[in-house]
Amino acid sequence: MKLKPTKRQYSAEFKLEAVQQVVLHQQRVVDVACLLGIDNSIPGKWVRQYKAEMQGITPAGKIGTASG
Repeated sequence: MKLKPTKRQYSAEFKLEAVQQVVLHQQRVVDVACLLGIDNSIPGKWVRQYKAEMQGITPAGKIGTASG
């Protein structure tokens, strides 16, 4: 029987650094993921959450904005 891999959790600082690399430094999501050693889809998800927070669509604090 195979064990299901546990879901990794990342700190708000780690997420914010990844988001900043994409948003502020205009790096590609794939490049940021490779640099950080994480799956390619993860930084894209964080960027979408960050942008939604900035527009007031979702509760602040999930990515590490001023409220989080």
